[in-house]
Amino acid sequence: MNKEQDNVKLIEEMDIRAVLKMPEGKRFLWKWIERCGVYRLSMNHSGSITYFNEGERNIGIGLLAEWAKVDPVSFSEMTVKYFKEKHK
Repeated sequence: MNKEQDNVKLIEEMDIRAVLKMPEGKRFLWKWIERCGVYRLSMNHSGSITYFNEGERNIGIGLLAEWAKVDPVSFSEMTVKYFKEKHK
């Protein structure tokens, strides 16, 4: 990786950290992670719908990975909160 790529990566991580500092930012990210279907099956009777769902899911997994890399503690806390609320 060159210096310019390192700088871009650093700025992206700083951006994510700024969003995660706010409870609103965490809720916003989690809303989109959930909408992307990370924690549901993508399978559908139509292959096209399955492929579409997997594309959405891939985006959500990318968001999860970025969050977990930058702030694993708040990511873990939100994951626990999500599953507790979903399985009351």
